[in-house]
Amino acid sequence: KKTFEQFEEDAYTAAENRISVYGKHPREWSNLARWFHTHGMASKHNKWLVQIPRAFNVLKRGGKVQSFGELLENFFLPLWEVSINPNSNPILDHFLSRHMSGFDCVDNESTI
Repeated sequence: KKTFEQFEEDAYTAAENRISVYGKHPREWSNLARWFHTHGMASKHNKWLVQIPRAFNVLKRGGKVQSFGELLENFFLPLWEVSINPNSNPILDHFLSRHMSGFDCVDNESTI
């Protein structure tokens, strides 16, 4: 929040911070939107890029998901639902439509 407050002082400063959604559970998006809203993370000088970590094997070994299809459903179904009916989750709709700039699929590049 302090960084965003500093951005307010300089009208020509902008940022694109990143945050991860793993696809462990369908409520991840709602939890992210609630965190964003509760902690006042909105700034006209910042957009959020959502990272999708390539962590299926880790999540499956840990019992968080049973299949790759489940991971994809956990990740995308909440987005489709709120796109079709924004009133079903207004906080998530607000985050997606006003503050998110895109997706990035990330991997641990130190293993390459």
